[in-house]
This record gives sequence, structure tokens and C-alpha cells, in this order.
Amino acid sequence: QDNIRILSHGKSGNYSLELYDTNSRLVLSTGGIFNSDLRIPIPDFTNGIYFCVIKDDKGEAFTRRIVINKR
Repeated sequence: QDNIRILSHGKSGNYSLELYDTNSRLVLSTGGIFNSDLRIPIPDFTNGIYFCVIKDDKGEAFTRRIVINKR
């Protein structure tokens, strides 16, 4: 696949997303996300582990680990 798909399970709102590599480098940052089905293109990302931090407009955040393994 050429995309990471992130679903908020029907919850909509104003979200921001940050993607970090395992060296804590910020590799992607985007804000103003209102869609509950977000697709992030990853053709330029190398294989590896990334951490996705999603924050809502109330300041609540959660982190998920993402593994990219393109063949």
C-alpha cells in the first residue's frame, strides 16, 4: 500500500497528527484534520517503525506505533 489509513471510528472534530521515526525526528506534521478517515501517503518513507501522535482540539492525545514494510 502507498498510504497509512487512520480511522477515528465515526468521531469527527479538529485533529492534528505528528509522525515520528524511532530517533524522535518529526517526519510529518499536519493539522486541521476534520475527516474521520484519513489517508497519509507514504511513498517516500523508508521501512521501519514510526510513532503517530494524534491530538484533538481539547488537548487530548494518543500515540500509536506504525510499522512500514514496503516490499
